Amino acid sequence: MRPTSRYLYSMIHETPKCRLNLSGSTPPFPASADFFAGMAIPLMREEIDATTRSVQLELAKRTGAKPEEFRFAPGSSSVFTQVLAAISEPGERVLIESPAYDPFPTCAEFLGLKPEFFNRTFDSERDLGALKAKSKRARILVLSNPNCPTGIVSSREDLLLFSRLFKWVIIDEVFLPLFADGATTLLPGELPSNILLIGSLSKSIGLSAARFGWLRAHPRVLEKFEKIGYNFQIEMPSFSLAAAKTALESWGVLIAKNLRALEQPRAQFKGLPFSHDLSKGHFATLRVPKKFVSGEALAERILRDHDIWLRPTRLFRMPNQVRINFFMSDADSAYLSRALRAYY
Repeated sequence: MRPTSRYLYSMIHETPKCRLNLSGSTPPFPASADFFAGMAIPLMREEIDATTRSVQLELAKRTGAKPEEFRFAPGSSSVFTQVLAAISEPGERVLIESPAYDPFPTCAEFLGLKPEFFNRTFDSERDLGALKAKSKRARILVLSNPNCPTGIVSSREDLLLFSRLFKWVIIDEVFLPLFADGATTLLPGELPSNILLIGSLSKSIGLSAARFGWLRAHPRVLEKFEKIGYNFQIEMPSFSLAAAKTALESWGVLIAKNLRALEQPRAQFKGLPFSHDLSKGHFATLRVPKKFVSGEALAERILRDHDIWLRPTRLFRMPNQVRINFFMSDADSAYLSRALRAYY
């Protein structure tokens, strides 16, 4: 089975029906159904340009960047595809962290590139050493921050240190706001010209329906990014621009509601062998106990015994872990916590 179809097959067919599905990574949209009632959809050219500029200004305000550093595409996956195509040469190697967000290598393969992996330990010195050895074979480094699927956040200092080894570094920050008290980037202000940042509204405030992602980059990359985008879409849908403007103007209120919703559920799981300390964020991976041979085995056992589905992280290059999303009720989190502790 081809890698891309393998990924799609897993997403469609490997999530069973269950009482509680905690395998995803998209939070709920923290507002009522009428949040966008009365929203003006720009249709004329001047209205579209004005709305685009408003969104750029909102993002610039939250990142300390210049408005002209931002370009948009229908979702962060489209942003990643376009920017990777913009900076790569046919057939070249692309260095990707492992554990890896599976769409990264599948996208690289789709573009005819050669994914190569380095094993992240999340120890700065060890990772830097591994990257130095690999940088001789690759110009492009791809990272997610926080890492998907572990939820471990790399510091600004580490990201800048890693970036000095490569021609280009793509950093996907789509999950960051719920791990960084609402901040949309850990690299505010002036950005090194070889760092390319990706963000979206899907993985922080759950606005997946708007399909709104952004790239923050140097002008020489943005020009190529836009030209490649012409092969995917003429420009951003008007609804997506208007929805992004409305959501970003209310960003503080929206993100605060999701942050509050996570506090109590996360607290139920202290002491279990998670990938991070659960002080922040909305997902983490959990190490499989020795009596289980794989993440699939643990997930299937919890499904059978408790009707809860946790996502095995095999597709993320982590065969002995499962991932948990902490957006659940207090009662559900207490129920899952009791169930998990019986295995450890």
